[in-house]
Amino acid sequence: GEGEGELLPRHLAGWDLAVNPSLRAWSETFCIANIEIMSMEIPIISFGVGGIGEYLVHNTQEQNRQTNTAANATILPGGIVVDDISSKGLADATISLIQNSSERLRYGQAARIAIKTHFELHAQMEKYQKLYSALVDEQELMQSVAITNTSPP
Repeated sequence: GEGEGELLPRHLAGWDLAVNPSLRAWSETFCIANIEIMSMEIPIISFGVGGIGEYLVHNTQEQNRQTNTAANATILPGGIVVDDISSKGLADATISLIQNSSERLRYGQAARIAIKTHFELHAQMEKYQKLYSALVDEQELMQSVAITNTSPP
């Protein structure tokens, strides 16, 4: 409804972390809620199914990954992707982050930077413009080739 987007920051302001327990890859093609939460410097704990795993992994370099053996999880900037697909795995990762305020702060800051870097509106618009331009250029090339191939000798 009207004004809901303005209320979201107020609702999220008191959050220390967010847990997304989604298990269905096909139902979480992107999860805009995670993006909104990350934009507020709130770390995410997730199983990383579907699109969630794509953008959490996308926001890090391979050498920045660490393994949290207590939680059996891969720790990425912006939060924790739980590898142990179980309620215990999710709980262990959550407890780990609850008990470590400096890590929560670091992941939250990294989450905000990742969103600003990869999902900022104008940057996304530029990417779509480049994509559409490339598709139009390719279509024009294909039409040109088709016309050339059908011309009489």
